[in-house]
Amino acid sequence: MLLALVGGLGLAATSPQLAHAATCTTPDTLTFTASGPATAGAAYTFTVTAQCSNGHKTATGYSGTVHFTSSDGQATLPANYPFTSGNGNSKDNGSASFSATLKTVGLQSLTATDTLHSSITGKQDVAVNPATNPGGTGGTNGNGGQGTIKLEVGGQDFEVDGNANNEPKAACVNGKITFNT
Repeated sequence: MLLALVGGLGLAATSPQLAHAATCTTPDTLTFTASGPATAGAAYTFTVTAQCSNGHKTATGYSGTVHFTSSDGQATLPANYPFTSGNGNSKDNGSASFSATLKTVGLQSLTATDTLHSSITGKQDVAVNPATNPGGTGGTNGNGGQGTIKLEVGGQDFEVDGNANNEPKAACVNGKITFNT
């Protein structure tokens, strides 16, 4: 603790820890915030926040660059991002939102790491659900029974349409396609 003369009025106690709490610029960790699971092949939005260990305060003065990686080798990830601090519209003050497209179904991870200080890092596990088939079960799409099943067999493309009575001309169940005439 340091004692300092304040404006000739007396002594004030200061502490390096208190000064760090008020002006945290170097985070200890990066944290992720996101809602819900991801859908394979769809954009997944999340926020990364630079945080200091002193009460998990946002490091509003952080100006490092983060690099993104994922356990999903097919993922499309954000480019390296340089955080900015200060006042103004272009400043993120230690927290920024990103989008990634995870493509592999199952539990995947996203990791953000400072490019100069690898100890400043954060990881988020993300459940990736399969994409839904807009054609639905049996070739219907929920729009009055009209639907199309698209197939490729032996290098040739085929389309099989359902009818207006919600009776598909083809269905795929457990990987087996059956045709109705």
